[in-house]
Amino acid sequence: MEDILYRYNPWWEGRYTLEGIIERDEMLSLMKKYFSSRQVVFLTGLRRVGKTTLLRLFIKSLIDLEGIDVKHILYVSLDDYLLSRYTILEIVEKYRKIQKIRFRDKIILFLDEITYKKDFEIQLKNFYDSQNVKIYASSSSSSLMKGGKPYLTGRRTIIEILPLDFGEFMHFRKIALSKADSHLLESYFEEFMWTGGIPEFVLRGDVEYLKELVDDIIYKDIAAVYSIKNPDMLKDYFLLMMERAGKTASINKIAHILKISPDTAKRYFEMF
Repeated sequence: MEDILYRYNPWWEGRYTLEGIIERDEMLSLMKKYFSSRQVVFLTGLRRVGKTTLLRLFIKSLIDLEGIDVKHILYVSLDDYLLSRYTILEIVEKYRKIQKIRFRDKIILFLDEITYKKDFEIQLKNFYDSQNVKIYASSSSSSLMKGGKPYLTGRRTIIEILPLDFGEFMHFRKIALSKADSHLLESYFEEFMWTGGIPEFVLRGDVEYLKELVDDIIYKDIAAVYSIKNPDMLKDYFLLMMERAGKTASINKIAHILKISPDTAKRYFEMF
C-alpha cells in the first residue's frame, strides 16, 4: 500500500504543482471557512464538476499559505481498485506508520469518493470521536451523502459543488470585458446558457465528453444508487425529458410514451 499512498501524495517528497488548473475562489473560501471546526466536511455534486480538483487546490493552499506540515496531509481516492480490500481505518493506520505520526498529532484527511467504502459513516464517526483529525470527503452520490445512516448527525457539513456560474464561465474562458465592450455581455451569456457549466466542457467544448458524462451519471450514479433493473429505460426517460426542456410535461403522457406506469415515471423524475 505504501507506494500507492506516495503516488497520491506527491507533496510528501517535496513536489506538488497544479499546472493548467483554474481556481474557483468562492468554493475554496467556503472550504476554508470550515477548516477550523471539527465538522466532517462533505463535498458533493455532479460527476466531473470539479470536486477532486477543489480538494487538490485546497491541499496546495494549506501547504503554500497556511504552512501545514506536508506529512500531516493524506489524500486518497477510495474508488481505487488497489485499495478496495482495505478499510478507511486501515489506510489511515498505514499512513501514520509510513510518516511516523504519533496518535495525538493532528492529521488532515482528504477522502475522495468516500461512498465507495462500505460503512463509511461509522468509520468517520470513529475518527471524529477518538482521533485528532480534520476530514474532507467527497462523492458524486449525493443521495447517499444526504440520506445515509445517522452516525454523523451533528458532526458533518455538506458543501454542494455546483457547475460554473456565469462569472466563473467567463473566468475559465479568460474573458474580461471593459465597460466599452459591455454590449458583448449578452452574447456571452447566451453562449453560457447553451454551453452549461461543466468545467472541462467549458474549456474543451468536446460534445463526446458531455455524452459520456451523461451516461456515467445515469448508469453509474442514478441507476446504481437506486438499483434500477432496466437502466436503458432510464436513459430513454432522460432523452424524452430533454426533448421537452422548457415546456410543460405530463408525467402520465411520459409514462404512456415509454409504456411504463405513472408511478414509475414519477419515481424516475424524482431521481433526476
